[in-house]
Amino acid sequence: SSEGGAKRGLGPDAKRNYYDILGIQRTAKPRVVKSSYLKLAKKFHPDANPGDAEAERQFKEVQEAYDTLSNSWKKTLYDQNIQFGAAKESQGVTKEDWTSHWESETEDQRDARRERYRRYAAGVRNDLPDYEYFDTIRGTFYFICVTTAVGYYCIAKAPDWFDLQNEDTFNDPAFDDTAVPLVKAYHNPVTKKWERLVEGEDPPEPQELYDLMAEVFPKEWKWIDKEQLP
Repeated sequence: SSEGGAKRGLGPDAKRNYYDILGIQRTAKPRVVKSSYLKLAKKFHPDANPGDAEAERQFKEVQEAYDTLSNSWKKTLYDQNIQFGAAKESQGVTKEDWTSHWESETEDQRDARRERYRRYAAGVRNDLPDYEYFDTIRGTFYFICVTTAVGYYCIAKAPDWFDLQNEDTFNDPAFDDTAVPLVKAYHNPVTKKWERLVEGEDPPEPQELYDLMAEVFPKEWKWIDKEQLP
């Protein structure tokens, strides 16, 4: 029966486990588990072995083994049970020692234990940490990091946004040297430089400047894009 097969596979005194039944290693990948199961199920299938009681028994074992090892939760619990059973054997703990406290259980405790086993077998674990709580903590941490980064960025860029400190014409009052006298100058769009005006003169009109540049610098003037000039 299924219960008997489970006892053979799960019992601490069992010599063959589900990995032995399928002929695979405990580190086998899911595809290896499935491949071995299909091969053995085909070999011991009742239709291929009519009237063979031993083949039928082995077919049931293969089915039970695959049912557990193909389910990640059941496989995890089964692996823990194998490890626990090996530890008990190495420490000289018998099955009676392991289950002796069951005799002193109350009816409610026994029902709770059996219900817990049923949940584990079904892959339901309500005794694990509340991951939603950790998700909330992680989300809050990310929010704080992003808010802090945005805040620092805004603080660093605020002078450029509000005081226009990134403009070429910005003059920082903290470094405004009033001891240096101001002079009149104009920007030459041809040489792209500031030209100082002689005291008492006014800056030239653009066309006057262009005519002068064409006369003084004929080669350079030929390559200047006239459409870009004001």
